[in-house]
Amino acid sequence: STTTWLGIDTRILDNFALAFLTTLHSLASPPLVLSVSWGSSEQYSVGYLRRVDYEMAKTAIRGLTVIIASGDDGNNAVGQDCSLSGDLLASSPWVTSVGASELAADSEPYCQQADYAGFPCDDRRPRPVVCSTTGGAAITSGGYFSMYRARPWYQKKAVEAYMDA
Repeated sequence: STTTWLGIDTRILDNFALAFLTTLHSLASPPLVLSVSWGSSEQYSVGYLRRVDYEMAKTAIRGLTVIIASGDDGNNAVGQDCSLSGDLLASSPWVTSVGASELAADSEPYCQQADYAGFPCDDRRPRPVVCSTTGGAAITSGGYFSMYRARPWYQKKAVEAYMDA
């Protein structure tokens, strides 16, 4: 299968979500599955969140699948009080949010870099591993409940069971 890379102008990073989505919608034949490893706190205006969700809904209507990183290093703690916040894209009901993975430290390209000297390079095949602090990962998976988006009906029982535990 073909891999397609979408480049987004880094000067509009604060509006990355809309820049990404509008770029995607401008393509006549977009990729059918998109993987996005970018995140930001959902501390935007409710109008902005609605617009992002509207654009995400358009991806679903087009038959596209959007896989979003659930968030690095736990929830998006923001502000001086470190208040908890969901992720802007990962908390959208129009995406599938997944946990973090990274290339194993003993596989290429890592094992050839000076920073990784001393790591065994027995298995040079690039392969993903689940990010965890016990595995020596630089990041971990995360996520948090959206503060602004309604919980989808199909998550009701699972979330209630989690909260009761």
